[in-house]
Amino acid sequence: MSDLFKEFVRLFRDFQEIWLIFLTVFVISLVVLNARRGRRHSTDSEVGDLIWVDEGRHVKPFFHNGFKVVGKPDAMYNKNGLITAIEYKSRRGPVFESDWVQAFTAALAARGSGFKVRQVVVKTKSEQKAFDLPKEDLALFNIVRPFVERVRSIQNGGYGEASPSKPKCRACAYRLECRDRAI
Repeated sequence: MSDLFKEFVRLFRDFQEIWLIFLTVFVISLVVLNARRGRRHSTDSEVGDLIWVDEGRHVKPFFHNGFKVVGKPDAMYNKNGLITAIEYKSRRGPVFESDWVQAFTAALAARGSGFKVRQVVVKTKSEQKAFDLPKEDLALFNIVRPFVERVRSIQNGGYGEASPSKPKCRACAYRLECRDRAI
């Protein structure tokens, strides 16, 4: 029995080192993840107090009667009278033109509902860009006008320009009918 106990103690000591290494790696991983999560939330609190959040499909989008645009930011914050709209993107990578156009249009729509949005922040998992918006709604609409007109043309039966790439084409609902697809 004594030999069996000695063998157990020896195995325990061998595995004890492995468990300590595992536990150390696990704790370090938790600290890193928590630090990243904390950074993400601290940037939101820096833009002010949360005044509106998109809680899903059941939340009606904003509409600007003057320019006939619709949209809703993911969240809006107020800091000393400066309203900032936030647009979150779940991907890693840069902020694309389509991201800020969507955010600007949503901000214009929110202005139509009484929120005087003056700044937009677009965040991906790896990048964040802030944009100051013009005070006048017409000036903001003039920035997004070419994109709005393109969308309206497509909605009325016109054609849009394809910008094929394998990842975008794989996710596109029209990939089988598209003559310009990349896959």
